[in-house]
Amino acid sequence: MPTEESHGLSEDELEQIEQRIRSATVLPWFSWIAGLNMEAGTNCIELGSLETLELRGGTVADQEFIAHAREDLPRLLQEVRALRVACEHGCATSTVEQAMPALQLAAWKSPSA
Repeated sequence: MPTEESHGLSEDELEQIEQRIRSATVLPWFSWIAGLNMEAGTNCIELGSLETLELRGGTVADQEFIAHAREDLPRLLQEVRALRVACEHGCATSTVEQAMPALQLAAWKSPSA
């Protein structure tokens, strides 16, 4: 695990994140909060398979964070990789849309793709 002094993520760390993403239950995940988006019951996260994940302790904000991480982390990982490819190609870009052609080209040229 990186320390606070570390700078950036290694490719190995990105691969570990990607593996955790692939291992998690598929989308969609929904956060159900009693009194907010359901009348009564236990706060839970509904997983893509209609199973639920009930949390003990924590806050509603913690539950929302966990539920949205399933969608947010893949997007963040894609953004990091796209920006790295753009930097390798000398682009000064700040969006995935601008970096995506370079990312797709790199994936196409990759021997593992």
